[in-house]
Amino acid sequence: MKRTIIIVICVLLFIVPFFWISPGELEMGGDSNRLFLYDPGSYLQVNALYSVEPQGVGKVASNQNLLPFLILLQLLNNVLRSPYLLMTILNSVKLIGSFLFMYLIVAELLSHHFKKGKTLFVHLAGILAGIFYTLSPSVGGNMRSALLTHNQVFLNPMIFYLVLRFLVTERSTYMWLALVTTVVFSPNFSLIAPPPPFAFYPLAFLFLALYVPLCLKKSLPWKKLCIGITFFVGLHAFQTIPAVAHIADPSSDYYTRAFDVVSGRNKALEYFNATVGQGKVSQHIFLTYSDGMRWTALMVPFVVVLGLLFNKKRQKALMLIAIFFFTTLYLSSANITQIAVELYRMLFYIPGFSMFRVFYGQWQWVHAFFYALLFGFSLYLVFLRLKRKYIYALSIFLAVLFIISGWTFINGQILRAIHPGSKNMTSILRVNPDYEQALAFIKALSDDGKIFNFPFNDYFYQ
Repeated sequence: MKRTIIIVICVLLFIVPFFWISPGELEMGGDSNRLFLYDPGSYLQVNALYSVEPQGVGKVASNQNLLPFLILLQLLNNVLRSPYLLMTILNSVKLIGSFLFMYLIVAELLSHHFKKGKTLFVHLAGILAGIFYTLSPSVGGNMRSALLTHNQVFLNPMIFYLVLRFLVTERSTYMWLALVTTVVFSPNFSLIAPPPPFAFYPLAFLFLALYVPLCLKKSLPWKKLCIGITFFVGLHAFQTIPAVAHIADPSSDYYTRAFDVVSGRNKALEYFNATVGQGKVSQHIFLTYSDGMRWTALMVPFVVVLGLLFNKKRQKALMLIAIFFFTTLYLSSANITQIAVELYRMLFYIPGFSMFRVFYGQWQWVHAFFYALLFGFSLYLVFLRLKRKYIYALSIFLAVLFIISGWTFINGQILRAIHPGSKNMTSILRVNPDYEQALAFIKALSDDGKIFNFPFNDYFYQ
């Protein structure tokens, strides 16, 4: 039964993105374009093999981290011959990966702490936690302006699960799968990647480092971990060495952020002070896409409260998850009390913390992750108090609520929001064949030049 449910959900999640845009349309994104999906070969050539920064007067950027991912896209493009299919299938992979690995994590955690005879309830809790995470605004809300780092919506739970299984079983296969994944998706593991990966992995790995010895009473395989770290550094040398050279360049913006502590901290504090009012605890507890659907999000915190109340055996795993949940709730909200805001300002004295000046956006990924874990764990404790028929009824009810809450995302409406740099235009375009011929002509020119591109000519849209 559980396998059938999981397969059906994965098939549905695979199909959903095919209804977001029509064949011939391209979803270019909002904050950054997705030209790497339209023409990965050209993007590989001008942005990875030799990339000139759009600011300034022709400074070379260190974008070697794009190479493996763009090569993979180009190989897929050679087979699919359609940017529409390439874009849609990548979105399908994100949704399936988000659901599947979150389900596997919750099922793995629960399997170590409860009776074997309740395995069906374990899997139901994992399935619902996976649906909750996948349909949450932290996953779908960023689709309209997805950067390459948006791949982390499935990479975060995927890497976490592989590392968790490695620590539990000590089977090196899981470690090598994680390492290969980090190379293929190296833009998400770059030193100069946007902050979200640096928000997720330190906290996630800290959780695992505490969970395995405290909750499983098992020592960490330090020798194998050192081998894995060594291979990670070696496999990523192709992009970390240029990145380090770039960061060490006194004229680079990254140098200012990394070494000019006073200037970087002051700029970060100015930004934080201007946006601290946008940090709202309610938005990170009642996860939904619109205020009109806020009622659909009431059940998740209600289940969490019940789970914490039913935790009479003081399960260390649940308490550890709860600690990380409340920590990330604070980091993603900040504006809880005036004292909490002042403490948050002090965090910017930590070298490198200035990267989290957009706090509500940078910490949302790790917060949604631990929220889903806490929800799944708590839901199982609620299941233990109910009869089987009520468990099925509650499961169906929660699934329906998640679908209603995430319907704006499911039907693709979130992608058709009006682009802020246009007049009543979305970022979904249908490219005119004559325009494509013009692009082909420009690409064939032997000389470089400045080309104006409409309707969007902002940063990186050229």
